[in-house]
Amino acid sequence: MLFPVLSSAQASSETPGVSTRTVELNALSKSLRPLQQILQEVLGTESVSLWGGTARTLVGHVLDQEPLSYRDLDMGARIARAPTPAQWDRLEKSLVSVYGAAAVSLPGRLEPPAKGEFTVSVLILGISLDVTLVAADNPLWDTRGLFDFDRMKLRVMSHESLLNVAQEVRQRGYLGAVRAGLINDPANGYLSWKQKNIKHNTLMAPVPAWPDLLVRTVRTLAKMQVTQVPPQLLASIQQAKERDGLSNYRRHAFARLILRVMADPDPIASLQEIARHQGFQDWSLDFQSRISKMDRSMLTQILLTPAPGEEYVRGMKPMLLYYRLIRGVNPRDQLSLLDHMHRALPPGLRQSVRAGINRPQKAVLSCQSVWN
Repeated sequence: MLFPVLSSAQASSETPGVSTRTVELNALSKSLRPLQQILQEVLGTESVSLWGGTARTLVGHVLDQEPLSYRDLDMGARIARAPTPAQWDRLEKSLVSVYGAAAVSLPGRLEPPAKGEFTVSVLILGISLDVTLVAADNPLWDTRGLFDFDRMKLRVMSHESLLNVAQEVRQRGYLGAVRAGLINDPANGYLSWKQKNIKHNTLMAPVPAWPDLLVRTVRTLAKMQVTQVPPQLLASIQQAKERDGLSNYRRHAFARLILRVMADPDPIASLQEIARHQGFQDWSLDFQSRISKMDRSMLTQILLTPAPGEEYVRGMKPMLLYYRLIRGVNPRDQLSLLDHMHRALPPGLRQSVRAGINRPQKAVLSCQSVWN
C-alpha cells in the first residue's frame, strides 16, 4: 500500500483551524516518517539530518515565515559501515512498499564502498529526495557543500518527527536551537544568508571547476534577489580558476547547470552575469561572444521565438529555452551543445526527448536546412 500524501489544499480543507504553514510542514513530516523508520530498522541510523539549502529553507519557513518551497530535498544519515547486499535488498523492498516502485531509486547500490557515501533517492510529495548515507569515518560529513550555509544541518532523531523538531526550533529560536544541538551551523550560514553576505565553503572538496562554481554562485545569489556576484565571491572563483583551471570541468555537466538556469524565474539575468565573467568561454567561444553582445531585450526575444525543430523538446521548458538559446551559434558548436544537453539528461528522459531519435546529432542533421 502506498503511503498517502496530503496536499496543502487537501490538508487545509480536512484540518480546520490549522494554518497553511503548519499544514505544509505536517505533510512533509508525515511523508518522511516511514523513511526515518526504515533507515533505523535496516541500517541502524540514530538520526537523519536535513542538509544545506533544505535545512536553511525549512528553518527560514519556521522562524521567518518564508515559503516552504523546494525543487529537491537533501538529507544525510550516518551509518556504521557500507550496506551489505542483503541490507540493500531489504531497504529497497521496504521503501517500495511505502512509496511505490516508481518513486524509489538506489544508486548507492552501485557506488564503490571506498567512496564512503551511498545515495538513496525517493520521490516524496512529488519532490526528489536524495538521502546520502555517510560512513562513520568519512570526514566529508562536516565539510561538504559549496557555501557556508550548505554546512548547516537540522537534526531529527529517528524516534522524532520533523514537525516536532520544527516546533521546538520555533520555540527556542535560531541561537537556542543551535545551543540545543537541533541545528548544526558551524559557519553561521543561516545568518549570512539572511544578511545576503554568503561565502564559499573553504573546506569543500572537491572544488568544482571555476565555470561550474560561477554558475552555481550566480544561481544562488539570484534566489536572494542579488544580480551581481560580490567581490569576495569573485575572488574565491578566481582562486579556483588559478589553482585548478579546468581539471574538474565536464561540458555535459556544465550543460546540466545551464538547464537549471533555464528553469529559474529569471534566466536572462543569470545568463548575462555568467557571460560578464566569461563563464561560457570554455564551453563555446561562439556562445560566449553572442551572449556577451546581447542586452536583455535581445535575449528575451530569442527565448520567446520558436526555433525550427523544437518539437523534439516541446513541453519541457528548460530544454526548450536551451534549444532556442543555441540557435545562431555556428553549426559545429550547435551539434556539440545539443550533444551536451542530451548527455546531461537522465537516461530515461534521453529516450523520451525525441521519438525514434537517440542521438542529438541526428536531430540537427534531420533539419539541417532550417537550422542553418
